[in-house]
Amino acid sequence: MRGIVKWWASNPVAANLLMIAILIGGLIAYFSLDREIDPYVEIPGAQISVVWLGASPQDVEEQLVTRLEEAVSRVEGVDELRSFASESQAVVVVQGKMSLDKDAFLKHVSVSRRTCSNSAV
Repeated sequence: MRGIVKWWASNPVAANLLMIAILIGGLIAYFSLDREIDPYVEIPGAQISVVWLGASPQDVEEQLVTRLEEAVSRVEGVDELRSFASESQAVVVVQGKMSLDKDAFLKHVSVSRRTCSNSAV
């Protein structure tokens, strides 16, 4: 190892040429990269929105959001679950794992949502 370091230290031209070659290679690689401002990424998931006119945010959360979360969280492959409750509206965003079949996942989420809404009435 000391021999290699000693050789590079005694041959500054070789070290500079290697540095220039690395910089040129990096610049070529940078300018040949494919870049997109807004890349398209398809993530299996769904957004469930429910409107309950005249309901307070607390009622929406207690009666809609918690029931939807419980029903949807039982679906196999759920990676992330986010929910929002506001006046007269509930939104639950379900994101599945990338390795899932998107159509089957959405079908399971839809069945869970319908089961939840039928039991709430």
